[in-house]
Amino acid sequence: MPSLKHQPVADMSEGPDRSEALEINDLSFAYRGRRGEPVPVLDHVTLDVAKGEFICLIGPSGCGKTSLLRILAGLEKPPSKEMLRWPGHHPRAGFIFQGRSVFPWLSVEDNVAYGIEGSVKGEERRERVREWIERMGLTPYAKRKGYELSGGMAQRVAIARALAAETELLLCDEPFAALDEPTRLLLQQELLEAWKITRPTVFFVTHSISEAILLADRVVLMTSVPASVRTISAAGFPRPRDSFTLAENEGYAELATKLWDELREEMQNQREGRVR
Repeated sequence: MPSLKHQPVADMSEGPDRSEALEINDLSFAYRGRRGEPVPVLDHVTLDVAKGEFICLIGPSGCGKTSLLRILAGLEKPPSKEMLRWPGHHPRAGFIFQGRSVFPWLSVEDNVAYGIEGSVKGEERRERVREWIERMGLTPYAKRKGYELSGGMAQRVAIARALAAETELLLCDEPFAALDEPTRLLLQQELLEAWKITRPTVFFVTHSISEAILLADRVVLMTSVPASVRTISAAGFPRPRDSFTLAENEGYAELATKLWDELREEMQNQREGRVR
């Protein structure tokens, strides 16, 4: 199999900065089992990511996608620092989870303000909060408490909070999986619009092939556990993309079929406990 590093990014007018943002180099990781034995989760994951690139991760359930996000966020440590290389400082990271992550006792305004670093104060802080609340369509709900929000509004708040903090690395763990289809379709577009403004580097975990193709610059398909990178596919369709017309693009059906065939094979491998 050819090297998966330095795969070309789709050439789009709104594409990512080609300067390197991150190098994942032979990253392996294991948790400790109940008896202290290592439980391998990631196996020699190798991937280079450009600054501002939108990466979607797909793969069998439980294969290690969330573990990779946790390592990128600094919540778990890789065995060696050489396995994860950032140019310059570690980027400011924001995490958007599948479940509700807003603070139920805080207002929408206070939830969005929570992620902004303490050095931003006064009117600048209030203006940034107002700006992101407006961008995410939350102005009529700014005074509502977190527990009063629907699932879709709560995810809007989570996106606003992450990007108001000038997040450089946005890590999304199936953030729209639990939402109804109309809300999910709307939030996909709103996330893309918000991403265009600040252009963080994004890792987005999803089990939806259509969602991955809609959002991503590249779709990274992971193998069964312990996961490595099986294939990297450029979603080279022009932006902006629309959920209902994207499938009309030449090459869409071929890419979707290819990803499904590969994903189905890895799901079967995991189901049957095959070890690579």
